[in-house]
Amino acid sequence: MTMAMQRLSLVWPNSARWAVLRCLGARVSPRDVTVEAFLDWAYADLYRREAGSFFSPAAFIDFASARDGRRVLDPIDLVTGAYVGAYCTLTAPLETRPMSVIAGCSALPPGTTLENEEAWVGAPARRVPIHVGEVSLDAFEIPTGTLRRLRLFEDAHRYLLFTILAGITWAGLLLLDRAPGLTTGVDAALLTLGHLVFTLGATWAVFIPLLRWEGGVLRRAVERDEVLARDGLVRGTGLFRLWGTTVFHLIPVALTTEILAGTPFRPALLRILGARVGSGVYLDHEIGLSEFPFLNLDDGAMVNEGAALIGHSELPNGRIALKGLHLAEGSSVLWSGYLVGGTELPQGAVLGSLSRPFDGQTLQPNGEYDNTPCRRQGGP
Repeated sequence: MTMAMQRLSLVWPNSARWAVLRCLGARVSPRDVTVEAFLDWAYADLYRREAGSFFSPAAFIDFASARDGRRVLDPIDLVTGAYVGAYCTLTAPLETRPMSVIAGCSALPPGTTLENEEAWVGAPARRVPIHVGEVSLDAFEIPTGTLRRLRLFEDAHRYLLFTILAGITWAGLLLLDRAPGLTTGVDAALLTLGHLVFTLGATWAVFIPLLRWEGGVLRRAVERDEVLARDGLVRGTGLFRLWGTTVFHLIPVALTTEILAGTPFRPALLRILGARVGSGVYLDHEIGLSEFPFLNLDDGAMVNEGAALIGHSELPNGRIALKGLHLAEGSSVLWSGYLVGGTELPQGAVLGSLSRPFDGQTLQPNGEYDNTPCRRQGGP
């Protein structure tokens, strides 16, 4: 039941999703700035999140742990000022602390006790120094009026997106209905194929030029403004809303171009969307790609299943940084490798499964790197 409700929540207004979570026992705030996409609603009563905390929509929660040969369920608490990055995994029991940071792609060891003003990085995560100026208790506090406008904008955009896609599908069915009478199974198959081609073509004709234009605007804005390039986008500004809009426009393109995975057509599509892509680039199934004008993939680069090339990073101070991401000639990203803007994989290097280099980390050519932040195998 909760699984069905969770799937249906994709078309609910943001306020309705929050209300249902509260009814299921979750102690969440209506002023949270992100949603927990992978929260299992069946265990919602074990989840507490205060306003002013950040939990990436791409992070995971596991309320179950093994204890004395039994499967035990424990709570997870996110307090004001806590930050949980993308692709993190939180395992209960856990209580975060103010201005504590769990960096992207990290997993805390079982039984970890967090303290104020500290950061944890890696899998298993290790405590690292943190500069207090990078984090503040109000980093993810947005004025109520601004947050309400952002949510209305997001809801309206989501419904407009569904309306456009439904309209394209309906138009294709209408054309199919007006086709001459079907006499053979071959006719029916050809008409069905025609409907598929029409649906894909119309979807791409609407959203691909739109994504290219939006990405170009963001790229030019970052190139012109040194402060923006260094400090990132501030939540609630026009450029931040434009960046958020690209996420919605990316959904239909990502879903309908998955059939091109592993073929030369997918690199060609990335070029159309504004990425710089060399020859012989291989892009596998189910990879995450965004902020295309910030992506640079040289000749022979290989991106395997489940990997992610993301041109933005979520900063602990609440901003979104947009930076270039570079895969040099002959480099490879293995299953579920993760790279964000500001990182470079040098010539011939291999990024291992479930691994991530950090922004500004220098890697050496022809090496194999694992973990988060990634380390060279057989080296320091």
